[in-house]
Amino acid sequence: MKTIQILFLCLFIIHFFLVSEYLSAQDDAVNPIYQKMQRGDLDTAEMIAKDLIEKEPNNPHAYHTLGRVHHAQKKYRESISALEKSLTFQNQPTWMIGWSYTFSGFNYRDLGEKEKAVEYLQKAVKLNATRNCVNAAGNALKQMGVEPDPSLEKYRLSLEGQPAPNFDLTDVYGQTHRLVDYKGIPLFVHIGATWCGGCQQEAEWVEQLAETFLPQGVVFITLCPGENEAAVMDYLKHYRSQCVGGVRVPAW
Repeated sequence: MKTIQILFLCLFIIHFFLVSEYLSAQDDAVNPIYQKMQRGDLDTAEMIAKDLIEKEPNNPHAYHTLGRVHHAQKKYRESISALEKSLTFQNQPTWMIGWSYTFSGFNYRDLGEKEKAVEYLQKAVKLNATRNCVNAAGNALKQMGVEPDPSLEKYRLSLEGQPAPNFDLTDVYGQTHRLVDYKGIPLFVHIGATWCGGCQQEAEWVEQLAETFLPQGVVFITLCPGENEAAVMDYLKHYRSQCVGGVRVPAW
């Protein structure tokens, strides 16, 4: 039986899995910070993180999370500083160290400092903390023309040639969409988070692809799992042609 062709954009991360891993690893103290980030309220997230650091100055997760907030705010130098502080603590989880390396690499990349970016991203790959972390760092390295540690390959998600699981989505206009409705139609699924600065940059790249492939009949769907309608609508401002021909289906 003919299956739907799914084209996944893996620019530096499969965002749905990245966000899920972060949420599952939180402790109670940082939960409110991630919740505010999910809702796109980065200023409040920053305030909560700084308050937590003041109350718990020896909590590495607080510094790590503040670094994550600053990255989403595109405050790259401040993000680097917070992440470096988190790395000075002993006995922190390996996953946190791996993501601190990864986001430090993202920060240096976005600042145009390739050598430092490669240094930190390679650290993340070699640490091999989690599959998602290795994939994120490895994809970022490849985008910069650098081959990551060969150990990356055995942890890479391999979906090529496999039937995609069905889904039911409600778009921002209240219409329901199912994957089976697109049987036989080339489909491009972009997974992002409204609070993610990198996702917003990807939106521009997705638009460039859409300009080329929309006329060829490819359908583009943007997914923001777990987001509310207001946050998704604001996120879609980063798309120049979000509803061209009625085939762009923003959903959450």
